[in-house]
Amino acid sequence: MRKVKNKDDKKLTVFTQRNTAIAEQFRIIRTSLQFLAEKRSAKRFMVTSSASGEGKSVVIANLAAFFAQQEKRVLIIDGDLRRPTQNEIFQVENYYGFTDILKDGVDVRKVIQKTEVENLDVLVSGIVPHNPAELLASFDFETFFAELDVDYDFIFVDAPPAILADTPIIASKVDGVIVVVALHSVKRSKLEQTIRSVRSAGANVVGIICNKAKRTKKTAYYYKQ
Repeated sequence: MRKVKNKDDKKLTVFTQRNTAIAEQFRIIRTSLQFLAEKRSAKRFMVTSSASGEGKSVVIANLAAFFAQQEKRVLIIDGDLRRPTQNEIFQVENYYGFTDILKDGVDVRKVIQKTEVENLDVLVSGIVPHNPAELLASFDFETFFAELDVDYDFIFVDAPPAILADTPIIASKVDGVIVVVALHSVKRSKLEQTIRSVRSAGANVVGIICNKAKRTKKTAYYYKQ
């Protein structure tokens, strides 16, 4: 479990705090995840949480940016079709995106957008649909990801909290799941329920990132599972 303190929930830490302890923590997480990716030939990762407001979207945006800094081709997909935020974090338009692919079969390459971070692209959610779980359940993820695998070294999917039906659907299609937890805000039982929900979909929980931690003299830590 790696503790991360992030006061600014709308900006990328990689831009604002590159030489601080928090930036170093993201680099350590990146190294751990890269080792795991090489060991298991994994490149598609989903991030979720137990509840809204735990900072999962900001955490995954920063982590993706740190991967891109190593000259890796990285894509972040906003799969939270209920409360999308990646367009706000990267300050890009949200008129067209993932929902247009789900509903109308739009070519994914036509809706992917560049970000300010070199080597990092984003697929925003698009207009929020009224039936996200149904759209995801009927979608051909294998063909979708196979096409993206050609263009990207790593793909990160920002998913809704695990209590929603959307999340297990996405989790079953990726190589690993990362759970973000707001320290002191979520009970252990809730976290355990989240992990069970993800695993019930056949997904592999590869790690937990503990967010919104108070700064201490000791370095925080991260464990892959």
